[in-house]
Amino acid sequence: MPLKNAGSTLTELARIRPGEQVVIHQIEGGWHMRQRLNQMGMHVGDRIRVVQTGAFRGPMLVEVNGSRLALGCGMARKVKVFVENSEGPSVV
Repeated sequence: MPLKNAGSTLTELARIRPGEQVVIHQIEGGWHMRQRLNQMGMHVGDRIRVVQTGAFRGPMLVEVNGSRLALGCGMARKVKVFVENSEGPSVV
């Protein structure tokens, strides 16, 4: 069940639609998973935009810090994000 925080919703990156911007709240998984995403340029607190999602739970394309990255569905499910509301960023 998604958490609500100050008018925003915490959810998995895999559930975000193309065009939406989100802020990374938490990266779940083991040390190697977090290290891999950090090396790719994804860090807690970063604002990312979903560019494209794959059909049938395929990879998704996201833009973070000016770079585009492809993430598999399994990785995307382990990235917890806050959806930005119309008033601006919705995380701390």
